[in-house]
Amino acid sequence: MNYLKSSLKWGIAATVALSSTQAAVFQSGEIDFGVVLTDTDEFEFEAHVVNGVVDGSPVVDQEFEVSDIQVLVTADVRGISGFNVPQAGLMMGDPVWVLPQSEV
Repeated sequence: MNYLKSSLKWGIAATVALSSTQAAVFQSGEIDFGVVLTDTDEFEFEAHVVNGVVDGSPVVDQEFEVSDIQVLVTADVRGISGFNVPQAGLMMGDPVWVLPQSEV
């Protein structure tokens, strides 16, 4: 697989839809979100816990489907979108969470 990713500490500005099953909860540590080109030439969005706490337990080097993980954040990173990104389902006025980012 080819990886196109922006490494992050605590995530990116994004909204992530959750599946109907119970999602794991990322509580702290380092998590990367990236785009993967699969063997069938399709792009998939993934979450990779580099080193963190998920559901109260330490996790190192584990990948998750983005629909299978929730990221806990504080209310001070919540804002309102000032633009439309229809490809991501984001419209002006929608709530967004802008998370601290670092390039590694």
